[in-house]
Amino acid sequence: MEAETKEFRNEYDRYILKLLIKEYYISRPELSKAVGLTLSFVREFDNGTRSFGTTALDQFEELVFSKYEPLLKVHEYDLNQIKEQLEAIETDEQLEDFRLNNFEMV
Repeated sequence: MEAETKEFRNEYDRYILKLLIKEYYISRPELSKAVGLTLSFVREFDNGTRSFGTTALDQFEELVFSKYEPLLKVHEYDLNQIKEQLEAIETDEQLEDFRLNNFEMV
């Protein structure tokens, strides 16, 4: 998977969302309100049944990377590993394996 593509950004941002919710108990409703997206849209994104478009990705990343930067810095090594894993994905099966293995670990 190529870095910085919409698919890459969706998977990376989904991982970050799960990390923030599970590790830091960030409220999905508060986050969705702050980003300007409906709760159901963010919930569907979180569970993998929906992907964000470019505008929603930009909104999500702008808020999350600025507001939660100190928390994400703590996980900098892990997040770099996630990026490398995503870049190595070439098939749908590998993507499913990534989702199963990494989202359960968060």
